[in-house]
Amino acid sequence: MTVAQKLEKTSGIFFFLGFLLSKLQYLPFPLVSAIFRFLSLGIYSLAYGSWSIACLLHPDHKEHHHKWYGFAQIKEQFLFSSFIGLIATGLSVAAVFVPVLFPPAAWLFLIGNVLWTIGEYHKLKNPPKNNEDVSYTQQRNYLYYAITSCAISLVSAVAATLIVAFPPLMIPITIFSLLLYTGLGALAFEYWLHSKSSENMSSFKGSYKQMNDSFGPTDSPKQSNSLEPRFTKSIFNKPEDKISEIALTTINSYEKSSNEYDLQIHTSSL
Repeated sequence: MTVAQKLEKTSGIFFFLGFLLSKLQYLPFPLVSAIFRFLSLGIYSLAYGSWSIACLLHPDHKEHHHKWYGFAQIKEQFLFSSFIGLIATGLSVAAVFVPVLFPPAAWLFLIGNVLWTIGEYHKLKNPPKNNEDVSYTQQRNYLYYAITSCAISLVSAVAATLIVAFPPLMIPITIFSLLLYTGLGALAFEYWLHSKSSENMSSFKGSYKQMNDSFGPTDSPKQSNSLEPRFTKSIFNKPEDKISEIALTTINSYEKSSNEYDLQIHTSSL
């Protein structure tokens, strides 16, 4: 595992830990809520920082220019997302003292997550050639995790905007948002677990090789013992089989003629 991959894996753990701690800020205890808020923002800063360094260390990978998601390389899309996330984290810290900054920070988090999701989709459709152990199933589940995280960011952005616009509705908006966070968070956690699972570890290259082995010509000289359809028998028969059938038919005809000749001799002798 390269340094970039280790940093990327570490950032993923930080992101998930920061996500869990950020939801504890809604506890009805101001001091505890503030502690968890600053803890989650600090962990998010570590996550975005390590992710940015990992993106810079990743090798170049040709993007798909003819596709909508190929406007930049995968690592560049992730790098843009990490920079936007760092800015959003800084605004979130400032929003503790200036609450009006909460909506801009929330919308920046959403934009960063959208870029991250596009990068994961790009990675699914255009996997890096230098990583032969990439699992299609795991990458697809991780894409679903990214999409669910985008939905959570959208709920946060809308809720922050509505709370600033309509302060008297803060309590019902917060309760409704928490219900959505719970459902979407459980779904995101499930997708994240599936993305880390070792099941269906068929890589992109391995899947192609298995398909090629299934449909390609076999190296074994053994013939199949399966029954052939009657209407395709002439297609599957080899020229040697036809020669053998002709020789067998000639021998049978010769034996039949000999038997008829012997019968005629015996009849005439009677």
